[in-house]
Amino acid sequence: MLRKYVVILSLAISSYAYLVLMDVITGIGWQSSFVNAPYQLFALSEKIMALVLLGFLVVPDIYTVIRARKNKSQSPADSSS
Repeated sequence: MLRKYVVILSLAISSYAYLVLMDVITGIGWQSSFVNAPYQLFALSEKIMALVLLGFLVVPDIYTVIRARKNKSQSPADSSS
């Protein structure tokens, strides 16, 4: 389950590094990427969609963890009967 987040984080880092590299190659300068970062999600609909997609990524894993903890807490009580 954790491997999924490591892959996504490594893809995000490599794509941002590619963006900065392309800015440096074209002569814009690497500072422009960091200055423009807060404006990447400009419209409210883009922010909502990013949150929905993040929810689709995280909520099933949270549900799985909660369900596994509930099963672990109930199994010792059942075995002692």
